[in-house]
Amino acid sequence: QACIQMAYPGPSGPLVFGSMQLPGTGQTSSCVYITSLLNGFVLEVAGGDGAVVLTAPKNASSPNCQLWLREFQPDGSFYLVARASGKTLVSNGPAGASVTVCDRYGGSDQRWRYDGMLLVSVATNHVLQISDGSGTPYFPLIMWEHVRPTPLSQEFTLEECADQSWAVSQAQYTGSYPPQQPSFLPEQPSFLPQQPSFLPEQPSFLPQQPSFLP
Repeated sequence: QACIQMAYPGPSGPLVFGSMQLPGTGQTSSCVYITSLLNGFVLEVAGGDGAVVLTAPKNASSPNCQLWLREFQPDGSFYLVARASGKTLVSNGPAGASVTVCDRYGGSDQRWRYDGMLLVSVATNHVLQISDGSGTPYFPLIMWEHVRPTPLSQEFTLEECADQSWAVSQAQYTGSYPPQQPSFLPEQPSFLPQQPSFLPEQPSFLPQQPSFLP
């Protein structure tokens, strides 16, 4: 799947998706498909604030609706940001709650861990699950307690987009890591045009007068 660079407005500047090392941190971000082991469908969201996340056949709709930016935080957790809207995946409360997207506000219910093949909410330790547990497409995702042995409806892989060439910094969106500025300015000439170091020579003598009269 070929990817193109897409930018969306964010609170501190444009939000542009991709994969890169954030300057001076050790943190990384990458654009991924989130794929269910139950049916091979991927997470998809088409709307903005409050839109419910569904499973859908990969590439059945615009890839923008199926790609997510995984942005790591210092504690190892990460945000999942929808490429279609720039909204962040949020786990809404107790077991059985739907999974939606909304603006980033930095809450623990917007941060996730990847434990084995489980997507775990930092806020509740509940895991992402396909609601009906079947292979039917376009069913919503919910949060649920981790069931053992783990059912396939709770297992997901994170598959990086094949083409990450449009990778740029997410820093402008978070405001945490200002984009690096060039460390140099164009060189200025170190000299001025040379001026001549001499003036035209003046004659050092006057015409000689005769030393005698006739």
